Amino acid sequence: MRPPLSPSLPPLTVPADSLLSLAVAQLLGLGELLLAEQLSDSQRTLASQILRSGDVLLDLIGQVLDMGKVEAGKLDLENRPFDLNDLSADVRLFSTAAKKKGLEFRDDVDDFGSSVIGDMPRLRQVLNNVLSNAIKFTKVGSITLRAKRVAEDGESITVRWEVEDTGVGIRKEAIASLFKPFQCVLLISFRSGRAARTRS
Repeated sequence: MRPPLSPSLPPLTVPADSLLSLAVAQLLGLGELLLAEQLSDSQRTLASQILRSGDVLLDLIGQVLDMGKVEAGKLDLENRPFDLNDLSADVRLFSTAAKKKGLEFRDDVDDFGSSVIGDMPRLRQVLNNVLSNAIKFTKVGSITLRAKRVAEDGESITVRWEVEDTGVGIRKEAIASLFKPFQCVLLISFRSGRAARTRS
């Protein structure tokens, strides 16, 4: 007969974010093992996309946890080296979702040769949100992603990111409210006359 558990011992609890991060990390580990195998070019490309998607998912988990910091005014931006080409590759993953919905995905993205210093997860979060909404509210047509070098010198580079879609439009007077938390915007489709609401 087993002895009873000591009442002085607290129950073992693991934060949900730790469990999520651990699960994704395990998937990434399996992906790394898969890449070490003898794979065809197409299989290696798919495995690499799985790893990149896993990295994005880990960042998203961290961003959800950061919401509490935002509300408390304690969120600090990161400044670390990253490759703009890697960022472009990450957001291109949305092409799969667009094509699955029957939309054409176009990209007009410059090639960036050197690393930059900045907060790649936050920038990727913004682009992910914009692309996700573009796909969500576009029924027919296309999604276009642009990243253009506006200016560059020996110390800095200015890049303009644009997402264009053929979906429903937003009334001009409602655009300013997009930059306020938890605003509901009425989206008008001039083709069908239907309206949809979204939260920003």
